Amino acid sequence: MINGVNLTVRVYYIGDNASYNDQNLSFSYNYNNIANKTNIKLIKITSDNNVTIYYPTCNIGASKFLSLEEISR
Repeated sequence: MINGVNLTVRVYYIGDNASYNDQNLSFSYNYNNIANKTNIKLIKITSDNNVTIYYPTCNIGASKFLSLEEISR
């Protein structure tokens, strides 16, 4: 409970349809496609007043923004 609001936090694996052979990865998420272990975890936060926040995150490796130097290579 935060500031009088009940929050429920759940973590799921969701379907992973990315082509890992590409230099740039692109994902399209289906939050209802709960799967066994994949490379994408979905953190779902729901409040008791019907507000839901979805946060997909990589299960492996690390994500970061590219620097201008990396982009210009």
